[in-house]
Formats: sequence, C-alpha cells, structure tokens
Amino acid sequence: MGEHGMRRRASRRAVLAAGILGTALTVGVGQPAVAAAGSPLTRVGTQSFYDAPDLSYAYGRLYVAEPRANRVSSLDLRGRARVEVTEVPSVQAADRSFGRILSVTGARGYVPDLDLDASVPQPPDGWRASMLFVNPLGQKAKPVTTFRTGGGRGNPVDVLGPTFAGGPVLVVDRAAGVVRLVEQQTGRSLVLFRPPTGVPVSVARGPRGLYVAVSAGTLSDAGAVYVLNPVDGRVRSVVKGFFDPSQLTVAPDGTIFLTQEWYPWGGRIDDPAYGDPPCACGQIVRIAGDGSRSYLTMAQPSGIAWGDGRLFATQNSTSPWYFRPSPWSQVVQVDLAGFGPGSSVQTGPPLSES
Repeated sequence: MGEHGMRRRASRRAVLAAGILGTALTVGVGQPAVAAAGSPLTRVGTQSFYDAPDLSYAYGRLYVAEPRANRVSSLDLRGRARVEVTEVPSVQAADRSFGRILSVTGARGYVPDLDLDASVPQPPDGWRASMLFVNPLGQKAKPVTTFRTGGGRGNPVDVLGPTFAGGPVLVVDRAAGVVRLVEQQTGRSLVLFRPPTGVPVSVARGPRGLYVAVSAGTLSDAGAVYVLNPVDGRVRSVVKGFFDPSQLTVAPDGTIFLTQEWYPWGGRIDDPAYGDPPCACGQIVRIAGDGSRSYLTMAQPSGIAWGDGRLFATQNSTSPWYFRPSPWSQVVQVDLAGFGPGSSVQTGPPLSES
C-alpha cells in the first residue's frame, strides 16, 4: 500500500474511532421498584417476551431483543411495554442511540421479504443472514450491511450505538471472532479488537473505556473481560476466569456485571413456573473496582443493563431444553443486596485480574 493509501486508511480509522469515545447519552426516569420480601428480583411489568438474549437501556426505557418474534420491544421503568421494530429476523441484540434503534440479526430463523437495497451484500444462503439494521424511530428498519456466518461460532450477538449522531456502531461479530466498527451510512467496517483466545460476545462502555466479554466455549473457565482503549482497541487490562459469559454492563463507578446463562454448578430451580424439566440456573457475577467478586444465582440470565442507578436483567432468557411456543422471558430489576459469596468455577486457581 502506498503512502497516500496508508494515510487515508489511518484517517478513516481515526474518524471511526472517534465515534466510540465518551459515554452515550441516557436520561433516567421512572419510579423505584419494590422487591418482594426475601427476593433479590423484582419483575418490571407483566410483559413476557419470546426469548430475551439481550437487554439495553436508553432514555428511560429498556430495549429487549426477541429473536423468536423477529422484533425489538421496550419497557418503561413502570413496566409499560410497546413493540419498537418488527421484521428484524432472529434479532440478537438492540440499542437505541440518537433517535435510532440499531439491531443485529442472527444466523437462525428466517428472513422475510425485506426489499433489500441492491448495495447491501447478501450471503450465499440468505436465510442465515446476519445483518446490522438501522431504524429511525417510527420508520421501517433498514439493513445496512451483512456479516458472514458459519464456522461453528454462531452469529453477531451484541451492538452498541455511537456517541454522536450518525457515528459508527460497534458490532460484536462472533462468527469472525472480532469487534467491529461499522459506518451507518455505508456499512463499511474496521476490526477494532480480536481477542487472543475465545470469541467476543458482548460490549459495553464504562469509565475506563470499552469492556468486551469473551467466551472460551462451554464447560470452560477461560472466559474473560477485556478493558480496551476506545481509540485504538489496545488492551488496558483483562479480568479472567469466567464460565461462558453471555452479556455484560458497567456501572458508572466501574463495577462490572456479567451474566453466565448456563452455569453447571448453579443448581436447579424446581418451580413449575420455570418449566418442565426444572430450569438449570445461571448467575450474575459482580466484579468490583478492587477486583473482588460476588454472585447472584437466577434462572437463565442473559441480557443485562445498568440504567437510572439500577441493575436490570432478563431471566428465562432463551428457550430451555425444547422449543416453547409461548413467550416466557421476563425483565427483572436486581437488588444489589442480593449478591453474595460463591464461585464462578467449580475448581481451579484463584481468579484475579492480570
């Protein structure tokens, strides 16, 4: 590549990187929830969802991806629900930023007739398309770009909106094993981060930069959270020793909350409300600024979000054991007093930041 081409590429990277600096604007509203005596979880509203692998918070609302319903729904903090976007095939994650809802689709489910723009590249097997959608509020979602699927690694699993209007979007591209910066207008992308081992599954902003959860696969305690310089994607620190992370969020004080949807040593919940057979438990791991950890066991947590000074998560997040024809995932508020001692893995060396 010539000197001119190198300068142009460096300039483009700088423009894209600028879009992930800072903290996205959110405005918290709503009334505090009250948990039942002895319970660390309080359901937000009465709405159930068709699976809820991802949860995000913006402008006083919680946004829920529903892959089996091919839609994005939202809740205000009093529990009032509405459907925000439809016809987003097997949507895996969604975020709202600057009047737009951004969503990424999975490699499962079907793709309806979307009347796609000819400029959007299509995969050979269209029904397994993984796409980034941009939806101005009140308008039909528009696919911006397509990601390759396959390789046994699944599909894009997270999306994070820009910090200025029209800025680049962060997409966790699990199939490629990278975190991408994607231009909303053109769909062009740059690789911001590729973990040395494992595959990324979630991305969030926090006071130290960008936080990326990485999974090393089922029945492995080699999952990690990387803290990145948001400008160039360089690793600032890494916290190791997690079982197959699902999603993460970061509080303003730097506390990390990480879901582990399937945790084999978490026990089982023998409550018929969770299904038959009983639901295997997962957990939320809280990592404080000093590196200490505490844990909360719950039924299949996956989506997690910090908003309005509170922690929210989804429970019964995906269809367990067999396909369920009706919605059964819920959004709950998590009482921070419910976290206690425990272990993220069954055996192994002490877990610490390195």
